[in-house]
Amino acid sequence: MELPADTRPGDLLAVPVAGAHQLSMASGYNLAARPPVVVAGDGLARLLVRRESRAVIRSRDVGL
Repeated sequence: MELPADTRPGDLLAVPVAGAHQLSMASGYNLAARPPVVVAGDGLARLLVRRESRAVIRSRDVGL
């Protein structure tokens, strides 16, 4: 799928689901970070779940 012609750097794009890259399908496989969760409506956006940081991912591994 192509983006609209008037899409510019800095524009906000919403992707409702992206296969294994959505929170409900996320896992620690290959140390992939879990995505943030944002709710948007009426011109406003609110962060519900923060993106998982590399520090958090590394902190779960006691042998590293």
